[in-house]
Amino acid sequence: MYEIVSLEGSAVGANVLFAPVINMWTDPRFGREQEGFSENPTITAHMAAAAAHGLQGVGGADNYLPKHKVISLAKHYAAYGAALGGLNAAPADISDRTLYSVYLKPWRFFAKAGGRAVMTSHNTVNDIPMHANTHLIHDVLRNEFGFGNGFSVSDCNDIGVLADFRYATNGTDAAALGLKAGVDMDLQCGGDPAKWSYNKLQQGLKERLVSEEDVNTAVRHVLTAKFASGVMDNPFADKKNLKYLNTP
Repeated sequence: MYEIVSLEGSAVGANVLFAPVINMWTDPRFGREQEGFSENPTITAHMAAAAAHGLQGVGGADNYLPKHKVISLAKHYAAYGAALGGLNAAPADISDRTLYSVYLKPWRFFAKAGGRAVMTSHNTVNDIPMHANTHLIHDVLRNEFGFGNGFSVSDCNDIGVLADFRYATNGTDAAALGLKAGVDMDLQCGGDPAKWSYNKLQQGLKERLVSEEDVNTAVRHVLTAKFASGVMDNPFADKKNLKYLNTP
C-alpha cells in the first residue's frame, strides 16, 4: 500500500508525506482513532516499520532516496493518544514503563526502519510540552532509538503555544526552547507572520537564548532531508511520471 502511495506522491512532485500516523489510541473517547492502525503497540510498531520501508525504501536519513520514493514523516510524537479524558491535546500523565512499552514502541520501530522525519505532538508528557521536550526528542528518539539526522517539525503553530502553556515567557523564548529541544522546523499555518515562531530566532540569537550551533544543527537536519530527496538537484516533477497516478 505505501509503495503505491510513494509512487503516486512522487509522481506529482511531493518529496515528504505526512505518514504514517503511529499514535496509540488507548481511549475510545479520543476523536482521531480512525487515523491510526491499532490500539495494539506491537501491530502498530510493525506497521510503522512497513510504512517507512514502503514510502522510503531501505536506508536512513543520510542516504539518498531511491527513485519514486518520498520521505516518511510520522505523526504525532509522543504519547498523543494518551490524552486525559480522551481530549485532543490534553496532557499525557503516564509512567515511564507505560510510555516505553505502549506509546513509544512504534517510534522505536519507525526509527530502526530508517524513518526520516517526525512531527511532534500538541500535548505535554508528564508536564513537559512535547515541543520543548529535549529528553524525548533528543535523548530518546535521536540517540536511544537511532533517529539520528532525521528532521522534526512542529505541529501547526505549536512552537508559539509554549507561551500559552506558560512554559515560555514570550514568543522569542518559545522559539528558542523549541529549537534547543530538537524541533528543526516550525510548521507555519495561516498567513499571520506573527505566529511564525522561528522568525523570532534572530532575536533569540541576539539575546543569547540560542546559539549558532543550535541553528546549524537544525539546518543540517533539514538540508540533509532536502538533498536526500533529490529536490536540490531537480526541484520539478517529471510529467512522464503522471502515468503512475491511480495505480491499480
